[in-house]
Amino acid sequence: MLSGETASGQHPVNAVETMVRIAERAAVAVDHLPSPPALAKYRSTRAITGAAAALAADVNADAIVVATQHGNAARLMAAHRPPMPIVALTDRPRAVRRTTLLPGVRGCLVTEHDRSRDTVAEAVETLFKGGHLRGGDTVVTVTGSPFAIRGRTSTIRLIEVGDEGQLKMLE
Repeated sequence: MLSGETASGQHPVNAVETMVRIAERAAVAVDHLPSPPALAKYRSTRAITGAAAALAADVNADAIVVATQHGNAARLMAAHRPPMPIVALTDRPRAVRRTTLLPGVRGCLVTEHDRSRDTVAEAVETLFKGGHLRGGDTVVTVTGSPFAIRGRTSTIRLIEVGDEGQLKMLE
């Protein structure tokens, strides 16, 4: 972190350049680290988020939407460092706060419906109205079934955002 002391010292530009080099090297160094052991119990969710990240890369998706109750699925998705933004859907304000701290993740508070498709449709409409998604965007979703947020992560879907923010199922 850039402190006030560093910024107001005799060589602030050199200090910032040095910090940038350190941050870049640190980012490269952590890319190949194994998954953290604290998340080892989420093997199926890790596998699904990995598959979803690969699908998103293959189809050049515009975003990945991950339903999460406590933030674990979003954390596992963020660990893959996909190039597109990740949206964490949840019905818990605490989980929104947790996921917002993850790199590349935006939290989205929604109401969970009886069907995961309805929960995702509400989220897509909210993101569309907020300017985070546009008509024609391709989105990979990761949810549970039948409920999107509660229960085990089990479903990957490829969707398209309609011109008015509606949900179009692709696969």
